[in-house]
Amino acid sequence: TADMIRAHGMKPGLWFEPETCAANAEIFRKEEMLLTRDGAVIDTDNRRFLDMRQEAVHAYLEERVIGLLKRCGFEYTKIDYNDCIGVGCDDPDSLGEGLRQNMQGTLRFFRRLREAIPGITIENCSSGGHRLEPSLMAVTDMASFSDAHECAEIPIIAAQLHRVILPAQSQIWAVLQTADSIRRINYSLINTFLGVMCISGDVVHLSAEQWKKVDEGTDFYRQVRHIIRDGVSAFFGELSESWRHPEGWQAVVRTAGNETLAVIHTFGGEIPEQITLPVKADRILRVMSSEGNRMALEGGELKVELKAPFEAIAGNLA
Repeated sequence: TADMIRAHGMKPGLWFEPETCAANAEIFRKEEMLLTRDGAVIDTDNRRFLDMRQEAVHAYLEERVIGLLKRCGFEYTKIDYNDCIGVGCDDPDSLGEGLRQNMQGTLRFFRRLREAIPGITIENCSSGGHRLEPSLMAVTDMASFSDAHECAEIPIIAAQLHRVILPAQSQIWAVLQTADSIRRINYSLINTFLGVMCISGDVVHLSAEQWKKVDEGTDFYRQVRHIIRDGVSAFFGELSESWRHPEGWQAVVRTAGNETLAVIHTFGGEIPEQITLPVKADRILRVMSSEGNRMALEGGELKVELKAPFEAIAGNLA
């Protein structure tokens, strides 16, 4: 399979959950290799959890995960963790100390994977699994920042993640559906300007008009990706307390050298007709929007027209 993928000019990748095992796996019944709490194996119906503190577990993963990736020449792997062990696992000191040591074992696994296959791209998935922290991000390439792929609050979460991990490591999914309006397609694409652009959804059935917007978005992204990678972010906006039902607006102004990327989103409720953002720029290079929003520079300030709820505007300035 990996050879066939390569033959078609693509890089093969494989999605793993190496720290968990499902009911039909042999290791599911090897309780001596699994995490326990109060002496009982931690079991969430279809999943149990490998004790990453044990060398025997690492040897098992060396064969089943690292060995498979290496033998078949996979160039990308997504490491996921779609469950929760709860408050912690058995350790003489405390359940919390058991959890900490288990995560140190996971970190050792990531490092071993990097050593064994130096060129592999590692996606550090599961933002709720103690993943978005410096030591794990240092040995991986990117992270799936959230499962809120089709929710209106994606840009809010993505902007806040600038304070935790590098935007150049923060994968943001634009999930595109045939029922989406051009405003929604535009919104989804501009969300990704806050990190690493990823596209999924019902992409093979998008209309010509929808694909035109996708082409515009991917072309714009290529033009500003160096700002996303190398820049420094400043945050502006008037947001409601609820992210699940957001109201107001936000803007992230990211600057690298003499170039700036302004990413603006509106949400529900009352929004101003215009916002003003401080920028260091003399000219507007490019604007992307769905509503024809006007953008103007006046004396070190960027004035942006807002027209509708849940719209997105991006501007590249220099």
